[in-house]
Amino acid sequence: MDLREFQDRIRDIDHTTGWDRLSGLQLIARLTEEMGELAQSVNRVYMDRDREAHMENIGVELADCLWVITKLANKYGVDLDPQAVRLVENASKWSEDTSAHLENGLRNLRDEIGSVLGEENDRLPAG
Repeated sequence: MDLREFQDRIRDIDHTTGWDRLSGLQLIARLTEEMGELAQSVNRVYMDRDREAHMENIGVELADCLWVITKLANKYGVDLDPQAVRLVENASKWSEDTSAHLENGLRNLRDEIGSVLGEENDRLPAG
């Protein structure tokens, strides 16, 4: 199934079930809820021992987010297919500067996490 077909199917389902009557603000509230559930699943991958169950749930939550984003697109008459094509075309033009910028951000994040873990490890009793 391609993006256009997915969007059409969601539109049909929403018309049949009445979801198409929700306002844009109600859909944004729903998207915020789904994003929170996604964030919770990502967080649990790093915090819990049962990582695989949470990894599987990330896919579920991403699909839920896509579902609500598609509802928003339908609400406002946005065809996601050409928007996705535009996004991919723009991303393929990103320069090496952008890549270097992203790598620098990841390096800073790693250093920040390392310093926090180092501080926490100093406070923990020896083993």
